Amino acid sequence: MTPESPVVALLRRVLADNSARDGGDVARYIPELAKADPSLFGICLVTADGAAYEVGDTRTEFTIQSISKPFSYALALDELGSEQVLARVGVEPTGDAFNEISLDPATGMPYNPMINAGAITTTGLVMEGHGDETVAALLRLYGRFAGRALRVDEAVYRSEWETAHRNRAIAHLLRGSGALRGDPERALYAYLQQCSVLVDTHDLGVMAATLANDGVNPLTGVRAASRRTVGDVLNVMDSCGMYDSAGDWQFTVGLPAKSGVAGGVIAVVPGSFGIAVFSPALDRHGNSVRGVAVFRQLSAELGLHPLRSGYHAPSPLRSSFTLARAGSTVRRPPADAEVIARRGDEVVVAELQGELDFVAAELVVRRILDAQPEPRFAVVDLRHVSVVHRELVPLVAELAAVFASRGGGLLVSDAPDPDGDDPLDGSVTRFADLDLALQWCEDQLLGGATTAPESVALRDHPVVAGLTDDAFERLGAYLERRELAPGASLIRRGEPVDGLYVLTSGRLSALAHLEGRPARRAATLVAGMIVGERSIAGAFDAIGDVVADTGAACYVLPAERMARLRAEEPGIVVAVVSNILSIAAAGIGQLSERPTPALDG
Repeated sequence: MTPESPVVALLRRVLADNSARDGGDVARYIPELAKADPSLFGICLVTADGAAYEVGDTRTEFTIQSISKPFSYALALDELGSEQVLARVGVEPTGDAFNEISLDPATGMPYNPMINAGAITTTGLVMEGHGDETVAALLRLYGRFAGRALRVDEAVYRSEWETAHRNRAIAHLLRGSGALRGDPERALYAYLQQCSVLVDTHDLGVMAATLANDGVNPLTGVRAASRRTVGDVLNVMDSCGMYDSAGDWQFTVGLPAKSGVAGGVIAVVPGSFGIAVFSPALDRHGNSVRGVAVFRQLSAELGLHPLRSGYHAPSPLRSSFTLARAGSTVRRPPADAEVIARRGDEVVVAELQGELDFVAAELVVRRILDAQPEPRFAVVDLRHVSVVHRELVPLVAELAAVFASRGGGLLVSDAPDPDGDDPLDGSVTRFADLDLALQWCEDQLLGGATTAPESVALRDHPVVAGLTDDAFERLGAYLERRELAPGASLIRRGEPVDGLYVLTSGRLSALAHLEGRPARRAATLVAGMIVGERSIAGAFDAIGDVVADTGAACYVLPAERMARLRAEEPGIVVAVVSNILSIAAAGIGQLSERPTPALDG
């Protein structure tokens, strides 16, 4: 038997804690809603990545009522733009009841889109673009948020229409003020239809989670609203969603929310999850008694209130160092390595993690600029960063200008997909990974004066050091020369390594494959190095790839000739193995003096 999820167990306990609450009453002013069973009670939590947890009566249908308002507002914003919508509907909380007959005396417009006056105006704005298809357009939108097709409960609609005296008065008042254009009866019809859409608690949980997920339905992957619109909607829900109890809600719960007189309540934890509660008995503000109690309990127990959570984001700095302490995977000649070590403090490297917003970026910028001695180059590695916010454009540009003024530059490696506008575009030099960025910086420090040859004659290769000319000639009979075009594979992962490769020109990358991650450069191989040295002891399967970055050449001692060499020229084998050990020791020594952070997971 599969054990119950701890999240479900939590929700079940919260449901039990509040089931005995019997205060309030159903919405008796609408005859169909007066028939609701006040004992019904359900809770559904849906995460931004699509996990759903539900307890109680979550599949009992009821009408969405005023919970429709933020979603209709989203449609108006996406279709008309915020400027046009704000000209007709404000965003100020009123402290009045949801059905108050009042407008802003200064503008003649409704105060916000969460009260009935603002919601009718919002529906009227949608109607200006859709006409007789307004209800169909709203249903399509609600369906994208819920992840399934929704329908209107015509019995509830008729009941609402027959008792809509106050809303009818509001609609005509809006027409008189100019907030509503066109026939107020048609706007009222569409508004009451949207309020009569049937949903269940699971639907509302998914709709709330879609808002939490920046407008993308986490179950279907369909975008229901733009990222900017979702931010605007959540702002209004935060200040106005709970009507004349908005202040109390903010004080005790603190989340963007919306309630409906059929007993539904939704709340959103942006970026994390949405929660929906259904219980038909209402308090004097028109909010579900049990629903409000559930959110108060969850906010207190889970620390959801954004001003009371006590949460401090982890440091965005995963590590920080200079090239004097750690370098690329390129094995440099001793003279080059000495120059890089001596001048390495001219390059500061910051490996970042998490979400890079302004607060995180400010700390990173401050640490980079505080580095002493003053660096000329800064490398910012974003491999472990999930999001780079577009608000960082000015900050990145200013930091790049600082390093340009020092005769250096700002480099970025492994950047994630940008959040909207690319905050890194045009201001920085980009590299696919940290190792390439470090190689480039090392080359800048060497200033073109590297002692590393672009090619090495086979006779000068360290692997044949100490061999007499005669022994070298005899070894040559066992070798074959190979050339590689850029991008060609020398060794393939999982395939047998067919010999010892002696690199004489070009540059190659050894790629490591870590489970669940893209291949990463584990080493950069240049002239004077060897690959496949394990084949001296016998054949083995490669655990990674070796690919030519440039045109390259090498000599190969094939595995089948290795056996002959051991039998026919044991002295040469001893000398070659000794040289292989010396080459390996030199590499280990260089690595211990200046580690290669690009190899870290």
